[in-house]
Amino acid sequence: MKFGVLLGALGVTTFTASAGSSRRSLQDHTVRMDKELLITSTAVVDSPLAEYPGPWSFGHLMEQAFGKDKAPAVTARWLERWRTGVFPQENGRPNLVLPPRNDLGALLITPWQRKDGHEPDSGREWIPDFENAPFRLLAIVNRMDLAVPLENHLNPQTPSGSFRGSYSGGNDVVEADAGEGRLVFGVIDASGQPVQPGMTLIFEYGLDIGGQRERLFDWAMAWHRLGTFQDFDGTYRGELAKLTRAFTDRLDERQATISTGPRDRSLHERLQDRAENRPISLMRIRTNDGAFGVTREFREFTVEDDTLHPAPMAGTPREEFFQKGSRDNRWLARWLQDQRNRQILLARQEDLPVPPIPSAFELPRGARANGLPVTAVVSPVAENNANYHWDGWGLNNAELRRSFSMQTCCGCHCGDTNTPFFHIAPRQAGQPATISQYLRTNGKRWRVRDPGNKRSLLSTEMEDRKRLFESILNPDLRHREIQKIRERRSGREH
Repeated sequence: MKFGVLLGALGVTTFTASAGSSRRSLQDHTVRMDKELLITSTAVVDSPLAEYPGPWSFGHLMEQAFGKDKAPAVTARWLERWRTGVFPQENGRPNLVLPPRNDLGALLITPWQRKDGHEPDSGREWIPDFENAPFRLLAIVNRMDLAVPLENHLNPQTPSGSFRGSYSGGNDVVEADAGEGRLVFGVIDASGQPVQPGMTLIFEYGLDIGGQRERLFDWAMAWHRLGTFQDFDGTYRGELAKLTRAFTDRLDERQATISTGPRDRSLHERLQDRAENRPISLMRIRTNDGAFGVTREFREFTVEDDTLHPAPMAGTPREEFFQKGSRDNRWLARWLQDQRNRQILLARQEDLPVPPIPSAFELPRGARANGLPVTAVVSPVAENNANYHWDGWGLNNAELRRSFSMQTCCGCHCGDTNTPFFHIAPRQAGQPATISQYLRTNGKRWRVRDPGNKRSLLSTEMEDRKRLFESILNPDLRHREIQKIRERRSGREH
């Protein structure tokens, strides 16, 4: 796409909307989920901004992560290592061998090479052309709800033990964390159709506040003002592009491409000025892969030096711990119950109320007796079972089981949300991505059946995210409302 076309697609040159744009004031509009939290409109995801070199394209994001000169080689090396499963020893990292994904070559690498005019068997080095990258934008997602600690909102003095707090935020911001901004892609074949039975990847960025509490509100207002536009037109897309570039782009390019009027200059300067001047805040790339191997699996890659390297998935145990009744499974169930008991005991010793079950847990960092770590680097879905979830042998606490399982890749994308693998599914051009019932945005409540005890539970995930986002915009949101959200997430309300 030509540079002039890209500028025209942006539609505006300042953060403030043009006078002719139809909009309401920021003071009298409620949060619009489809414009502020989960954006899937085809006017956005099929716009020129989603085509290379647009700011929402796969190629642009890789160039911002690794530099324009290095990004193609980094991409080719990453895909080939992912295909073979061999990540060689380098830069102090040990040699890592993972299960191969052989069909990644036939379904992604080879078609891309041929579209580039590169013969796969020529022996020549392949330098990927990002204009031909087989990744279609599905959604842009605001996850500032992750900045609100549900447990700490209820009792900031609650001892955590080995439970991991739900991020930072609210009125008790800890360091630089305003949640995340995400761009979700689906993989397509040479004809432009989604590869079957589906493959998605997510670029996940941290929204930095540089240790300054007021920036949490700045980020929230930047997302919130998107809801003042009535349409997904060029002005809206330009506003959204400037917001996303504030967390996806290198510092020098953000400053060069985002011009601001005097009214909004301080807001954008704060969003652009990252702690330690880090060039980007790409935290990870997560994959949901049902196409490149016989068994569906989840992986996570992080930026390390000039490469993407497999990383442990903080909340997901290895496959052995999912096998109910196995030694590893029984050990994890006992460990989880012991940590809960310890948390309750500490609270009573401090004369504090019994803390609620957390929504996130920090797995042990050491190795088990077999020498393998507890945390998974690859998380397969056994037998491609859409009902797959974690269940611990002898663990009789249904709420604790569900809360732990929900943080795992397999629980969240399979059994515990009654979801057939995709919350945001691959799509054809011109059609919006299909959203799971778990992420439904129509305001209607949905009942999910817990795969462990078969109870019917109320699920209002997007409404919960909306209320948590609103709690940043309005710090006066009552604690009891946060309590209701936490109870729904842990499955107590039914």
